[in-house]
Amino acid sequence: MKQNLLYRILLLVLLITGTSSIYSKGYSLIERLNLTTNKTVEKEVAITEHVSGIGFNMLYSSPLQNGININKNNNIVMMSKACCPEFILKDAVEICPTEGACAHPQTTPDGAAGNAQKAAACKNTPHTYTVYPNDPTFTYTWTVTGGTPVSFTGNPLTVIWGSSGSGSIKVVISNLAVGGSCVDSITRDFCLIDGPKANFTKSADTVCKNTPVHFANTSLGGSVYYWDFGDGTSSNLANPPDHSYSTPGTYKVILTAIDMGSGQLIPNTQGGEQIVPCGCRDTISKTIVVLSGNGPVINYDCCFGTVCAGDTSSFCTTMVCGTFNWSVTGGTIISGLGTNCIKIKWNNTYTVPTTVTLQSCSTSTCPGATTLNVPVLYPNLPISGPTTICVGSSGSYSLPWLPGTYYKWNVSGGMYAFNKADRNTPNVNITFNTAGTYWLKCIYNNPLSGCSGVDSIQINVLPVFSING
Repeated sequence: MKQNLLYRILLLVLLITGTSSIYSKGYSLIERLNLTTNKTVEKEVAITEHVSGIGFNMLYSSPLQNGININKNNNIVMMSKACCPEFILKDAVEICPTEGACAHPQTTPDGAAGNAQKAAACKNTPHTYTVYPNDPTFTYTWTVTGGTPVSFTGNPLTVIWGSSGSGSIKVVISNLAVGGSCVDSITRDFCLIDGPKANFTKSADTVCKNTPVHFANTSLGGSVYYWDFGDGTSSNLANPPDHSYSTPGTYKVILTAIDMGSGQLIPNTQGGEQIVPCGCRDTISKTIVVLSGNGPVINYDCCFGTVCAGDTSSFCTTMVCGTFNWSVTGGTIISGLGTNCIKIKWNNTYTVPTTVTLQSCSTSTCPGATTLNVPVLYPNLPISGPTTICVGSSGSYSLPWLPGTYYKWNVSGGMYAFNKADRNTPNVNITFNTAGTYWLKCIYNNPLSGCSGVDSIQINVLPVFSING
């Protein structure tokens, strides 16, 4: 009789799960079975499925109103399950890596070899994970590899991922402490990917009111950029125009760099769709102090905005001083030194960014300086961007923004994709889909100024290694 009962219980388990296989995911399931034969036998059966096998724990209990009834012909008459909710684990910001970046070998159920896409997270970055439903009567116990959790209990949980290439999370969910019967767990493996490194330079740390400040984006990686200048204004240009502050104070300038990843389509205001980045991101902030009083005003004589290497330019100021303190990078003052107007001859080749700086007079209400970044088109402007990158990753490459200049980018090598359709831009973002050596080249010219240039860099795309076995 006892063997017959165990046989029926095993048969029920197979019917409920729909398979005789033992799954690698472990979970606990409490079933109440009301087994009816010629003579009613009422039991409470705890069924636990594990990686190692199936075990049965037979416990006598009082008669149950709900359960699984089997008549004497072994037909299922009624079934009611008291089990855990369906739990899911979600990242507060889902990362979508480029295709192939997180692929790993996997054998399909029919035995064929293939690749699967792991969940992605960003190296050296905090991610917040929540189990849903988030029931306060349950306990949540976490185990993390490849990162540092801020706690080992509670829900949600923040994990600061490390610099290795992979990690994992396991969370055990239970309501046994409040007299429940649910114990469940979720395990997720992660592919940890490199994100951009946001950075920028500024022409001055302290400036006078209404003095232009030049911000240069020196980020590594990133395809989309957001600037917050701290005064209620912002920009989504990679290199925004010079910015000035009309009110004295201390301002925090924030730059956020975001990788495109595989991109995500969202509805736009015109009724269509637009692609937005969903890769890793990084943020950096720096402080600007704005003093009261106005600084020097520099007037620039070039009507086209961009000048050619070897040309001359004149700069003047209306400020009244006994002696005027000018300084220049990328060129030489050939006349007017110490006066209110100077003439500069620019170098023939690029060595450093070109700037003109004028210090305030000693009697000025603001003791700061004004610096202008002068757009000089050199024939050898250097392309900025990473020269070593992993396969499946994207890199951002840029040349200085020069008004009225046309840019033409080309890549030679393996398989790649430009993540923006417009290549007539000083900034491009490229995803490299196969390992190997690539050459990135940009030809640029300015029809109004009548000058042009070209530069190229070699990019080594490394394969992603995986360990099997």
